[in-house]
Amino acid sequence: FNATLHDELTGGWIYRAGTSLTYNHDRIGLNQDEVNQPELGFHGKFTLQKRISGELELKTGTEYFLTDFQQTLRGAGEAEEFSAGFTGHLPAFFAEADLHLSAKLLARVGLRSEYYSLSHNWNVAPRASLAYKTGGNSQISAAIGRYQQAPATEQRLYAPTLRPEKATHYILNYQIMQEGRTFRIETYHKDYDDLIKYQSPREGSPSMHTNAGSGFARGIDLFWRDNRTIKNVDYWLSYSFLDTRRDY
Repeated sequence: FNATLHDELTGGWIYRAGTSLTYNHDRIGLNQDEVNQPELGFHGKFTLQKRISGELELKTGTEYFLTDFQQTLRGAGEAEEFSAGFTGHLPAFFAEADLHLSAKLLARVGLRSEYYSLSHNWNVAPRASLAYKTGGNSQISAAIGRYQQAPATEQRLYAPTLRPEKATHYILNYQIMQEGRTFRIETYHKDYDDLIKYQSPREGSPSMHTNAGSGFARGIDLFWRDNRTIKNVDYWLSYSFLDTRRDY
């Protein structure tokens, strides 16, 4: 189920609101064993946006995620059931500003804060980018940002107090689009921390979960698209090089 609203308020503010509700129930039979897994998910989001002046535009808002996951196992001939599950709440707040520093230079700065109820953990993630138009159809941009991601459902089932995994991105990009042709080159470096690690004494039963993992990824992406040179033909070529090492 999904629903969205948007309208303009007094003072030039524009609001947008949306909500989503999902429900999934897996019933699995494996030989004589039975597994029941109901999962309920809810997502609500509200944003406010306003152009303060020709040089400044603001966007702020809040969102909320709810995940309720339960698992019940019953073996053949067993009188007792094994049950596990969690209910996780994730409220988030964010703010972003677009600054037109000149006719060719645009800056975007933002901040996102999230609270993970299962681990009682607040995270603050600043982000910033800068774009400069090098010509009528080309620009170069740079970005840096902090991001986080909640553990997967299966991981939170075994260890609900795990903290989110985190990454810091550094990205440099150049793009030109002209007369049906596009060329883009992007290079990046990403540092990872708080990656999830665990021991697995037997398959399907991990234990001793921690956030002790870390790593990095770096690389370059090349992209070329052309729908002009050859009549009635639209083709593109891409190449990616990735060097990554992760302990997770």
